Amino acid sequence: MHMKSIRSAGSGDELLPGSTRRHIISRLHKATIYARHLVGVLEDQKNTETTDLAVLEARAYLQSLCGAIELEKRNWEACLSAFAEVRVTYAALAQNVGTKNDDHFRDWLSSTIDPGMRYAAYKLRIPRTTSIEAIVAQFLAHSDNDYTAKLSNLSPQSLEEPSSVSKEAAGDDPREHPKMISWRSRTVNLEDAATAQALASVSIAEQNLASFLESHRDSNPKTKAAAYDQVLLPSQDAVDANKTAIDEMSAEGLAQGDPRMQSLHVTRTAVNFALVGWRIGRNRVLCGEQDGARFDPQHVKNPKNPKSHASGWEIKEESIGRKLSKLRERIVLYEAIFQSLDSVQELPGVAADQTLMIELDSTRTYFAALRCLAISRSHSLLENPKNALALLSRAIEHSSEIKTTVPSSHTGPEEPRKLQVDSSEADALNKILQGLVLRHQALVELKNLNTTTKGSLTTAVKGFPAIESLEEYPQNGVDLKNLVTYPPKLQPVPVKPIFLDVAWNYIEYPGRKANNQVEDEKIKSLSAKPSPARIIIDVREPAELSSTGRIPGAKSMPITSHPDAVYLPPATFAERFGFAKPGGAAVSSVGAGAGAAHPAPHAAGHGGADVAAAAAAAAAAGEDGGRGELELEGEVVGGEEGREVREVVFYCKAGVRSKAAMRMASGEGGWDGVSVGHWGGGWDEWEKKGGEVER
Repeated sequence: MHMKSIRSAGSGDELLPGSTRRHIISRLHKATIYARHLVGVLEDQKNTETTDLAVLEARAYLQSLCGAIELEKRNWEACLSAFAEVRVTYAALAQNVGTKNDDHFRDWLSSTIDPGMRYAAYKLRIPRTTSIEAIVAQFLAHSDNDYTAKLSNLSPQSLEEPSSVSKEAAGDDPREHPKMISWRSRTVNLEDAATAQALASVSIAEQNLASFLESHRDSNPKTKAAAYDQVLLPSQDAVDANKTAIDEMSAEGLAQGDPRMQSLHVTRTAVNFALVGWRIGRNRVLCGEQDGARFDPQHVKNPKNPKSHASGWEIKEESIGRKLSKLRERIVLYEAIFQSLDSVQELPGVAADQTLMIELDSTRTYFAALRCLAISRSHSLLENPKNALALLSRAIEHSSEIKTTVPSSHTGPEEPRKLQVDSSEADALNKILQGLVLRHQALVELKNLNTTTKGSLTTAVKGFPAIESLEEYPQNGVDLKNLVTYPPKLQPVPVKPIFLDVAWNYIEYPGRKANNQVEDEKIKSLSAKPSPARIIIDVREPAELSSTGRIPGAKSMPITSHPDAVYLPPATFAERFGFAKPGGAAVSSVGAGAGAAHPAPHAAGHGGADVAAAAAAAAAAGEDGGRGELELEGEVVGGEEGREVREVVFYCKAGVRSKAAMRMASGEGGWDGVSVGHWGGGWDEWEKKGGEVER
């Protein structure tokens, strides 16, 4: 059967020579003789005391061998008839056995039976849009009364509606699947049934999302963003199914100019564009009201007497450090939107559509203005009005550019956000920026007047060494007693966050550490004997955890929706994921002029020239007692628990995301002092071996 599975996945009759084909047929013929004899023995249930389940499973195995022989002999109808019986039998058995055997039957169908049926149906010129269930209903024979009776006793609905199992798994009726898909001005047929099924699930998920957002308008952004996952998962399934269909068509030797292949490529652009649109929409919801254009201060309740809550609560405004942390997270979301827009331009047919390219450029300009606005707010919080004004001026330039190119309003308030930005949103952003520019112009003027009044005395007392301000002309002459800092002091330098460097995360470079892949026994030991110094982290998404559960004792840190998780400050990390950051040191309060600088949230990604200019302006101004960087102010937060962790093992579904998380945690800016590794088997391996599940 291994040779048969290789053949069924092949790309044509020329894959195997005639002698090899005859050898396969001979081997399969001998196997059918033994299988037929086994069925005959098991059918004597009085003497063998076998159950109907055993008889049906043996008969299904016999029919799978017969179908393989007919496939090699190119008897397509006989092949489909045999495989149809196999599929109905295994589907019925999967409903009446344990979970472990259920997976075995479904894997056998998806890896061997379904590809063989697809190939035979292709040879009979049955359209690809015809589902497997419809093919089974067409070619299933009902001539054997004994077999029919046993199957009816096991699963009464299996013979009446052979596709019931698949319908239950899919959640919808194949007859209701879309038959066509539109992209811009083109409408093409859906050539793949799996893609049509996934698109039907996407349509249902979109309706559920719209209903949820309509009924939860007052919910927080994180709750709304979590609802987008129900659309992202089937959208990704549609993308994967379409890619598989294109690969199969190419393997069958279909030319790129064939109408079916052209339809698949149009479908590829449509489903990928929709997926990117939902990703951008989720990030827009996380940014907050009006895509982050508004940044209203939130208030928190603190007990007046920490030792006794009976004395009442007092309402205080958020600290500057917490506000800066939120602005950093918002800028990371804007960077993710830029990366998504770049991926759209790589899709087939997008670059040639000038109208669409203008819309994408307008969308990019809109979010560039929002990013400049967020960075300017961080400078404003640190009392750098000059830098804030410069960034606001840049933002209003972007806003003026998109005002005439963005399409008219077409999205209602109850509809989920996606990639498109309408003119009302651009106008609202422009009004906000104009008000902030006027405000900061007044602040800068007041600060200049204050600086002039203090005169040269303030400059002499609080001025920086001359070597740090060579780009400025000293109006009152050079202070020869303050040329350099002596003795020298060690000072941090802001650098680009490593989590934005995709190449470093996914390309093997000479000199990098080898992948620290954990063995199966070690992951079992970590789960069975938990320790504060050795933890397991699950990097899958919350929707996956709620569906499958997790390894007992594992922590949750979804790396796809939180790509900056490894680099978060300990306080933000603990607040977001509910456990202490491994290797995290305590964050102490930093005041103005302390000489401790933190990496500016705008130092990486798109628009680096703007940010570098703003950073240079901040360093040149030197009027806030710092170095023009984003200095955090906050209380000391717990880092003791995180510093106890000395070993971390990541795992995901199949080892891809866990490997990326391991590389980020072990790279520059990662978790120093912590031994990190990943388990390549992932949840699939754990579930396959029957590991315990924690929900």
